[in-house]
Amino acid sequence: MTPRAFDLLYQLVRQSGEVVSKEALLEAVWGADTFVESSVLTQNIYTVRRVLGQHVEGGANWIETFPRRGYRFNRTVTSSEHTAPTKDGHSIVALPFQPLGHVDDSDMIGLAFADALTTRLSASRRLQVRPIGATVPFEGADRKDPAAIGDQLGVDFVVDGTVQQSDQRIRINVRLVDCSRATYLWADSFDFDRSDPLRAQYQLAQTVGDRLRAKLFPNEQQKQSGQPTSDLGAYRAFMKGRFFWNKRSAEGINHAIGYFREATALDPQFAAAFAGLADCHVLRPFYANEQPSDAFPEAITAATRALELDPLLPEAHTALAYARFLFDWDWYEAEAGFTKAIELNQSYATAHHWYAYLLAASLQFEEAREHIRMASDLDPLSPVIAADVGFIQFFSRQADDAETSYRHALELDSYFGYAHFGLSLLQAWRGRLDEAVDHARRAVEFSNAQDSAHAALGYSLALSGEHEAAEGILEDLRQRGAAAAGNQALVLVALGRLDDASVAFKVAFDERSRFVAVSKAWALFDPLRERPDFQRLQERVGRGMDLAPAR
Repeated sequence: MTPRAFDLLYQLVRQSGEVVSKEALLEAVWGADTFVESSVLTQNIYTVRRVLGQHVEGGANWIETFPRRGYRFNRTVTSSEHTAPTKDGHSIVALPFQPLGHVDDSDMIGLAFADALTTRLSASRRLQVRPIGATVPFEGADRKDPAAIGDQLGVDFVVDGTVQQSDQRIRINVRLVDCSRATYLWADSFDFDRSDPLRAQYQLAQTVGDRLRAKLFPNEQQKQSGQPTSDLGAYRAFMKGRFFWNKRSAEGINHAIGYFREATALDPQFAAAFAGLADCHVLRPFYANEQPSDAFPEAITAATRALELDPLLPEAHTALAYARFLFDWDWYEAEAGFTKAIELNQSYATAHHWYAYLLAASLQFEEAREHIRMASDLDPLSPVIAADVGFIQFFSRQADDAETSYRHALELDSYFGYAHFGLSLLQAWRGRLDEAVDHARRAVEFSNAQDSAHAALGYSLALSGEHEAAEGILEDLRQRGAAAAGNQALVLVALGRLDDASVAFKVAFDERSRFVAVSKAWALFDPLRERPDFQRLQERVGRGMDLAPAR
């Protein structure tokens, strides 16, 4: 638990049984003179709940939320004298450096430096390094208090700094901040020539990264890594691609594909840009309603090309492993890819994130929960990771914890359709049907009418007894084609039409639906489990298969 999260828990415990206002908590923990956004408090409340839930049964529910009022610790508390333990920090984030005065390409210089520095710091197996995407919410924010940003991201150290330009030289000022003490541990300045800015910045990031790691871990052996590209335009397109990919929407993924393709056209040797393309293609079937047979081969081609250019690129290993998991159903090969990616960079949140799905699909729930927890720790402000914490818990039949996680994802982004989708299906399965229908309607609205969101609405309406409305959604899904077969199967199960559901599941099986890959774990498919035809298909999932239709 981070120091601020511990202080927050202390304030709630010492006022056990009382509703403590958000304003009082912010003032007590961060001080009356410090401006802190309410999302900082939300993130730290989530951290406390998660830690309590890991160590005490039902602990995640010990802190109650009172909307627009505050929070209450709802357990009896006794007092005793003790000394709290301390620990050495082990997590860090590099914030994009801020320009001072006019700096050409300042948006890229500060971001490029932070990205290269993040890559360099990730070479340490003793550091948890937050991804550059985790810093997006702080773009343009007041950076006078990097320790507060570190608290929100749940890290022990923050690297920030500034960029200055004069004539043909650029100066980088770097600071290392200890978040628990809100003090600077180290600071330095570096000058370099503007003639080859990306190369100079990358080399400088290597130097600064090594000095920071030496400061934190003096005896650790350093590992070298290569410069990703020397083309500033390619790098700018690449960073825009990553920004849009993180939006997890059809529009965002399409924009990202365009930018990654631009990056590879400008620099055909840019391995990370090919990996970015693969990341986009593996998400197209779910977010863009596209056929898996159209999207996944493109993902495999892009990831394979990335690995040809850079065999040690963890992002490429991760994307390829995800395709092997969801499309080829070669789960042994997929697991080897995920473990290789984590070996190369244990701080790559997406590797832990997608590996957790594979582990849950193969009913290894304890390991799945551990890896999704690691992903959440590495990228605590990611709505999609927060929502998938909920899905892993849903697969594990931990309904209360799953609800808490879905709601946390919605606290991070109340318009995130994927989180509404998950919460709708969870509440429908639990019999909380009014709420399920409400969240399903929001999922349809906020996801640009994804097939999966329509399926959640049809599923919820069917269980609510509104069969005519559910049948209408089912017909709409049929009109969308075979790519929606897995979604049709969900609605048919809720309608009690199990024979038809089995037929739809068979089509989804042939089409490599994402729902089929997780069907062994997902409680929504329980009504089909005793059927011999369903069991025969389940036996084939995960063994590794070609594209021949199932018989």
